[in-house]
Amino acid sequence: MPSEISINTEISATATIKTDFKESNPNVALQAVDENFMKVNGKNVMLGRSFSAIEIESGSNVVVLGFDLANANFENIDSIIGAIVSIEAKKYKVIGITESKGSSAGQNDNFALIPYLNAKREFDISTKSFEILVSVKDLDQIDWAIDEAYGIFRAIRKQSALEEDNFMVSKSDKLANTLISQMSYISIATIIIGLLTLTGAGVGLMNIMLVSVNERT
Repeated sequence: MPSEISINTEISATATIKTDFKESNPNVALQAVDENFMKVNGKNVMLGRSFSAIEIESGSNVVVLGFDLANANFENIDSIIGAIVSIEAKKYKVIGITESKGSSAGQNDNFALIPYLNAKREFDISTKSFEILVSVKDLDQIDWAIDEAYGIFRAIRKQSALEEDNFMVSKSDKLANTLISQMSYISIATIIIGLLTLTGAGVGLMNIMLVSVNERT
């Protein structure tokens, strides 16, 4: 199926990054990625560049920082490119900063991306599960691509026709529907909070009017 494919895994959700200016809180999402991750995952570079194929294949000590992480740990964001930072006591050269997307679906720009072969050398990722991202070139081919993915993975994992899948395939519109359903709960909560606020304001106004009437009487 004509498509673009990328792999990634989360090394740690509690990593720390140290710069010449300060050390971050232990809440940085450290991910191991390939050269296609930025494009397939919809992350754009604000400053610098993304990973090259050579850097991925050689496992270079280079890193791309999320905007929030870079902005919080450097005094001047324009001077970050080329700087050396320590991630879990390992030295990396900053080659890029992603555009800010803000917080959404529990995610933010507090992350650091490194080549996955570098992660294999510098960290223990032997027990990590990798996520494979597939972006098809024609939206009408999504269901065909999913069927192909199921077939390929079942063959790789040597599953018989009667066995259940021991992997999961998620489609982008499923994620969108999940977000939409969450938004409905937020709307309901907003209405309830608004009613409570109006009720409280109304009671307060009634008390003020009652005091004013009593004073005049």
